[in-house]
Amino acid sequence: MLSKDERAILDVGAVQGLEFDPGLVAEVLEEKRVRVLRELAEIERRSGIVRATGRA
Repeated sequence: MLSKDERAILDVGAVQGLEFDPGLVAEVLEEKRVRVLRELAEIERRSGIVRATGRA
């Protein structure tokens, strides 16, 4: 199950499509990029819903 914050991150990312820029997600949510990256890493580790690719 996703937390409210995790769901918000994925909702904003989904607007960009299957691949999204975590920096832009952070900007839209008015959060620090590192916080969004940490949340995404946790989502990836726990559920596999997202997956990091390349340098981004």
